[in-house]
Amino acid sequence: MGIAVNITRDSIGLDKEFDELLIILNTAGELVKKLDSDFVTFYQSSNFGELDSTFYDRYSNYEIGVLLKAIFDEGIGQAATSQNTEENISNILQTNSGIDDEMQHLLLSINEHPFLDEIAHLVVVTEKNIVFWASNLLKTLNCDDALLGEYLESIFANLLYHKDFNSLSKVKGGFRNFQKEIVNFLHTLNFFELNDGSIQEEVKEINAKVTHVFCEEGGAKSKRAQDELKREFIFENKKYSSVNCEFHYKLENIDDQKGGEHFKNRIYVGFIKSGNLKKIGIAHIGFHL
Repeated sequence: MGIAVNITRDSIGLDKEFDELLIILNTAGELVKKLDSDFVTFYQSSNFGELDSTFYDRYSNYEIGVLLKAIFDEGIGQAATSQNTEENISNILQTNSGIDDEMQHLLLSINEHPFLDEIAHLVVVTEKNIVFWASNLLKTLNCDDALLGEYLESIFANLLYHKDFNSLSKVKGGFRNFQKEIVNFLHTLNFFELNDGSIQEEVKEINAKVTHVFCEEGGAKSKRAQDELKREFIFENKKYSSVNCEFHYKLENIDDQKGGEHFKNRIYVGFIKSGNLKKIGIAHIGFHL
């Protein structure tokens, strides 16, 4: 099961004025470059590139060159080509809530096109819309620990990940019993905006948004070796070393279960603030370190 984000001529609005169309194409292209993966796949309709004479008559030669580059070479040009025509995509979206051949189909539309009411809930406009759908699907997806880690990293693309963050296979009680809350927590972090203020205050803000406890380390800190919970993260080929990753989310109860057996699982997190860069790093998902 995965997400298919479809792109059609109507959903992009190829009849728009040059400046508006270029903005739409660039915005859609940024989403493709950022989120396209094995789990969330962007598709151009099979007949997307069939541009009629009215398209070429509408713009100057310079504008045509810029638009064709945006359509075929950059951004949305990196999307896969669907086997479905625009008519077929419309039919899929109107049938079985957009689910076809084990794929949840959505329609990317940054253009304000009046689509049928029956498919309005399947129209996505922003990164948040797409990640919302992907998150809900991932909460119950039956996959192994390596694949889940890969999908988390690709969906929650605003976060940084330590190279050894994935210890899902060592989650006490089995990672599938905590999968929903792992996804929920990373979803919250993915869209949390850091500022120049206190990390402690941001920890409190995050804690107020999530189901379980998110906090800095307490009494156990004094028993640890120096730098034991510091990690290195890489962003745009630059290393950020000795990031304090003592902050942790307590995965102690099985999803949707109050009480019962108590498990000591943790998601360890670091806050990277360097100049204009403000990112949350995922250091470890697994057992208590």
